[in-house]
Amino acid sequence: MAEQVQRLLSLIETPKSSHKHSGKDIWLLDSGATCHLTGNLNYLHNIHETLPVHVELPNGTPTLATKKGLVYLNSKIVLSDVLYVP
Repeated sequence: MAEQVQRLLSLIETPKSSHKHSGKDIWLLDSGATCHLTGNLNYLHNIHETLPVHVELPNGTPTLATKKGLVYLNSKIVLSDVLYVP
């Protein structure tokens, strides 16, 4: 398992400094997540409608996701069925 994690991490470009977010896109990947989400429709490709999916935001607010698509993190990593949560 540790070897698989290291392989995955080697595919992801990591920031070289500890400075605060400076306008670059940052993704938090959770291999145990039920699904991946984005609030930015511009990140999605091949967008299509989906049956409504109930999502609870980190602040506890419930909402619905009704669109999903692909997100290209880089040339080697593509997330599929990423939900759009406005």
